[in-house]
Amino acid sequence: MYIIRKRVAYSEIDSSGRMTIPAILDSLQDCATFHSQDVGITLDWLMREHLAWVTASWRLKISRFPVFGEELEIETRPYKLAHSIGKRAFEIRVHGGERDGENGESLILADSQWVFSDVLNGKNVNLPADFVDRFGIDESFPGSISPRRRLKTATDMEAHEPFIVGVGQLDTNNHVNNVQYVRAALPYFPQDIHEFMIEYRRSAHLGDVIIPKTADIADIAEKTVDANLGSADLDVRTAGKGANTSGTGAGRVGQYARLISLDAADGKPYVIMEVR
Repeated sequence: MYIIRKRVAYSEIDSSGRMTIPAILDSLQDCATFHSQDVGITLDWLMREHLAWVTASWRLKISRFPVFGEELEIETRPYKLAHSIGKRAFEIRVHGGERDGENGESLILADSQWVFSDVLNGKNVNLPADFVDRFGIDESFPGSISPRRRLKTATDMEAHEPFIVGVGQLDTNNHVNNVQYVRAALPYFPQDIHEFMIEYRRSAHLGDVIIPKTADIADIAEKTVDANLGSADLDVRTAGKGANTSGTGAGRVGQYARLISLDAADGKPYVIMEVR
């Protein structure tokens, strides 16, 4: 395991004083990249070798949002490194408990999947043999998150105002940083959020046009989870007008969630998100 500590900054909160989803994802990403840096897989080395960890998915289960000024511990546990795939679990919790060495209140559980890639040709690269020893593998998990499943777009999604990718949205790999997609989708999030999922389908680059699309969805049905890929299809039907998307009762079968797709001009998604 690997732990960093931080205090929730004013720049990370919304109008209610709560930490935003993009700020949460940034903090998780920072924890993972600091871990890599500290075990010798440095950003300089990755850039020199034209290699990168490309985010494939995030899943968050939120018990409570961190608030301004709160002291946090962020823990990450790599639990699978095989072929070109890395999987990491995370926990965000209040720093410390009543006794020394005691963990504080657990706020957020997260799971993520990453792909080790050559940034020049976009192809997956098998992980070097020493990565397992450097990172360590910890299959214990700090809590329960719903089984991984593959997201699909829905029929009759409503299209919104397109935007063009700017320089400020790019990262060191010269494509849109994974959290920047979430920032772009914030205007379409429901007010109450308990769970968040995002899948990255392909990379957007400088000058690309992105079209946000949304739908309220219901009747979520899990299918068999693929033991190798850790994913499954998601069967969704577009909810009728007047559907409850406030987050009340979110997360239960038959309830509603907000589906957000950020699409290219050809109609294929860069990312798909589900917020409930």
